[in-house]
Amino acid sequence: MSLRKPTLQIEAVRRRRVSVSPESLLRLEPQNNHFIPIVRPAIPNLVERFIQLSSTGLLEYHERSSPRSRVSGNIYTSTEYPADQEIFLHNENSYQFTWPLNLYFFCQTPASTGGETPLADTREIFRRIDPEVRARFEAKKILYVRNFSPGIGLPWQEVFQTSERNVVGEYCRRMEIRFEWKERDGLRISQVRPAMAFHPESGELVWFNHATFFHVSTLDPAIREPLLKQCGEEDLPNNTYYGDGTPTSPTAKKRDCSNGEPTICWRSITCLSRTGAAPTPDRVRYWPVSQANGIGTISNTR
Repeated sequence: MSLRKPTLQIEAVRRRRVSVSPESLLRLEPQNNHFIPIVRPAIPNLVERFIQLSSTGLLEYHERSSPRSRVSGNIYTSTEYPADQEIFLHNENSYQFTWPLNLYFFCQTPASTGGETPLADTREIFRRIDPEVRARFEAKKILYVRNFSPGIGLPWQEVFQTSERNVVGEYCRRMEIRFEWKERDGLRISQVRPAMAFHPESGELVWFNHATFFHVSTLDPAIREPLLKQCGEEDLPNNTYYGDGTPTSPTAKKRDCSNGEPTICWRSITCLSRTGAAPTPDRVRYWPVSQANGIGTISNTR
């Protein structure tokens, strides 16, 4: 017997609702800059199939920056932070040498209150940043510094999914990451990455980095001050600088989710494709601020 291919209800944020098969998403053209396919309802055991049909495959979560658990295959829970914590605005994996082109979210049991996922357009972020600031970041790029110390943040064994130092060293050399082994089985890594990126299909320049997300100033003062006292700036779990190592301060702030960006209010059994899950040349990546009981997976690299 052959299973009849499902017809899914696809909701385009701010636009329209259509019924399509997963394969047809590959041919579905966006109608404006805020086109985001949302599948409601999404049958749990068909979600992975839906992702496979609408992308080129699933990626493993490498060079980790937040605690997540593998659900099955290369599908993971969303960041496992306490329910009262928000996730600061960011571009997925932009600190890495490679990053995903598609990102999917699945929600089976939504929070009773809160847990929405505000979305924003990185082209608009780029336009709002002072041209002098943009030019400075474009010229100097961004230096990401991460320290892995016992009892503070993720251990390097979890970040690199290995307990072998030589495997970590080989990965770092391949990904152009400087690394330094420290006492007490600690590790410091640093890497210089661009602050901007060209959209792979439209060619538009977008603000694409973790400069603010990893900067120490984004931490709650109740966490930041004790951490600085314990570690000092040099040994903080995460921090960012200009690419030449000189200090910088965040150039982007949290956005009020009512500031014109579409917001995903999770309902039971929802699957969100964050980049449109199709060749959409006028789409750029979006990011979550907070979400509840979600499963995320990434596919395609730049």
